[in-house]
Amino acid sequence: MRQTEQQANALNREFKTSLHKIKQELKEQLPEEITQNPHLQLQLKDYRKTNSNQQVNTIYGSDTLFSLFQERNRLKQSKMQKDRLNDFTKKL
Repeated sequence: MRQTEQQANALNREFKTSLHKIKQELKEQLPEEITQNPHLQLQLKDYRKTNSNQQVNTIYGSDTLFSLFQERNRLKQSKMQKDRLNDFTKKL
């Protein structure tokens, strides 16, 4: 279980760094007409503000995968407990 959690965290870090690199590359490719325009700068600032609020609620694929593993293990444990209880009651 611990290994799965570590893998999920590593995958999250990898996604975040890849996205950051892509954003930086795109930002560097913008022409100066766009980067020096004050009106567009204000729009970009507003967009970043709304986008940062959305990033708080972002769920990454590795988080979903990890929660699926946890739920699957919980269901397995529950089934094993039911089976044990059934075996115990049959023996009585």
